[in-house]
Amino acid sequence: MPEENAPQETAVDYVDLTADIVSAYVSKNSVRPADLGELITSVHQTLRACRRLNRLAGLAFSSL
Repeated sequence: MPEENAPQETAVDYVDLTADIVSAYVSKNSVRPADLGELITSVHQTLRACRRLNRLAGLAFSSL
């Protein structure tokens, strides 16, 4: 059973967030079409990794 004081998890739409970030980036920077797939993948993986790190940090601090 989750603790009552535990922070609520919010759903994150990584696809929409990735699209927003990549769109903003390519609107201001030159990106070769051949590199676009790699950019999208990199941004998406980075966002997911940040979420995992945030969860781990929360677990570490909640045990103090």
